[in-house]
Amino acid sequence: MNKKIKKRFIFYFSALFLVFSFFSCSENSENRLEEFFIASSAASQKKSFSYQSYEQFCHSLIRLQNCFPEIVLIESIGKSVEGRDIFAVIISDFPSQDLEDEPGIRITSGIHGNEKIAPAFMLLFMEYLVSSYATDSEVKKIIDENYIAFIPIINPDGYVKDIRYNSNNKDLHRDFNDYVANCSIFSQPESCFLRDYKPGRFVCGISYHSGDYVISFPLGYTESSKYRSEHYELFLSVAKDYAIAGTEGTRFCDGICSVSKATDFTITGGDWYAVTGELSDWSYLEYGCIDITVEISKEKEPESNQSIQHAFELNKAGLLDFLQNAKNIDLLKIKKGAAVNRVTSSGA
Repeated sequence: MNKKIKKRFIFYFSALFLVFSFFSCSENSENRLEEFFIASSAASQKKSFSYQSYEQFCHSLIRLQNCFPEIVLIESIGKSVEGRDIFAVIISDFPSQDLEDEPGIRITSGIHGNEKIAPAFMLLFMEYLVSSYATDSEVKKIIDENYIAFIPIINPDGYVKDIRYNSNNKDLHRDFNDYVANCSIFSQPESCFLRDYKPGRFVCGISYHSGDYVISFPLGYTESSKYRSEHYELFLSVAKDYAIAGTEGTRFCDGICSVSKATDFTITGGDWYAVTGELSDWSYLEYGCIDITVEISKEKEPESNQSIQHAFELNKAGLLDFLQNAKNIDLLKIKKGAAVNRVTSSGA
């Protein structure tokens, strides 16, 4: 049975189930905030809610899979220093089958444990995506034509302890390749598991953080006035498309960016502040993956439901646009490792 016939059969067979799931397992994202940010009886008056615990977050992922098993699959890519699972949520029309003709997209967050708004946004977005599958033709097309891996909490121990670092006091976002010293780092299990999870499978990706409203992209270890990647213009275009997607009031660029060097909310990582060992540099320079970093909130962990909902509203259209554009990026067939030797002087 070829893929098109199989898709049609599965769709008709499961349409009623998915519609039922939409009504029985999902309310709109605004009403769902109460589930994502639970009230704490022990909380002080200054903090009337808390983010989901790691266990509750995992339960939400399981609930997502149980409600939409035809298009959602959860798998552990490995364990943290303290033995907590690092989960990936596959969303695709055949999530248990990695069809190589579909673009692979990796969306991550929670690499810094004290940036909880990023996993919270991802959870809201995943629920929106799967609950819209049976009713929204554009969302259905995104899911049917792509293999999307969401990894919402890369650093479970840091998430539990509400700290930036992992349990070995290491910043995981500095634990990938060092392109200044020209060496591989990967000193921590969390970064190693991410490295080993379907290497080379993803054509594009996003790493979500908090701390500002800005979109950065490779190269992160050097200023663009000195060096630029061969695909600088492509990165810039992808970042700008994310920033302006949507209508007024629901666009990323409706936030307030305090990065003075940024243009239209976009900047190379090295122009913002140069560091080595970043995920996006490694992903691009080793595998040709068009990987950007999106900072979705000025505050690391805003303490109001309205702030969380606002972050969702300002990023939903941008992420949808990014997912829709994956097919075009895939057509470029950027070769694995080819970009390493193509980093050229910006003046050349």
